[in-house]
Amino acid sequence: FPDVVSADIALLTAGELHLRDYAAQPAAANELPAARDCFDRFLSVFTNSPLTGKARLDHGWCEWFAKDMTNSLDDFEAAVNDLKMSPPSEDLAVARFKAGDALFALANYAGALENYRAVLDDFTHFPNVMQTLGGPALYQSLRASLELKDETGASNALARILKEFPTSDLAPNSALLYGEGLADWREPAAARGQFQDFGREFPDSPLRPQAELAVARTFEQEANWTAAIATYKGW
Repeated sequence: FPDVVSADIALLTAGELHLRDYAAQPAAANELPAARDCFDRFLSVFTNSPLTGKARLDHGWCEWFAKDMTNSLDDFEAAVNDLKMSPPSEDLAVARFKAGDALFALANYAGALENYRAVLDDFTHFPNVMQTLGGPALYQSLRASLELKDETGASNALARILKEFPTSDLAPNSALLYGEGLADWREPAAARGQFQDFGREFPDSPLRPQAELAVARTFEQEANWTAAIATYKGW
């Protein structure tokens, strides 16, 4: 019954069930092509459906799971464009975030950062979006800023993570990552300060040995062999 009013949502839901089965157990390899087939049929038949943006988003997930970053990016960006025609929604936030992830995977860090910031700036009135995507968007913003050698952007992202998610795993991971970025930029003194702060802020973190070992490497960068040897021995 292709002409009944509920045909589009039935086909979309069938595809989403296949997609969820695959996400839950990737060994069920036949579920992914089954999901993609549903979304392909939806997009070819229901060209004027208000659910097109959702179908594009779901199709993007299929390409993402298949590790096809280029086509997943095309789908996620198309989903953003379609979903922007309606009032802001959680689906639009997810499409923005995943477009950022695809751009990041393709080394387009500026484009990725733009999408992550859109999630953080445009969905403050969606508590569920902030709860589920706020932390990851900040963490990915930190990573993108480090890749762009944007120290101010990275520092601001870290500050927000420490303020808004102080008890999550994101906080110590982000603090360590920022210090490693400073070390990569050949700023050993600043990196060492960050690693030393890490030990004070997260004394019980399982990442603390990595931070302490990184302190020794900063001394190596400065050719301060005496301090490097002492720190390695202490470690």
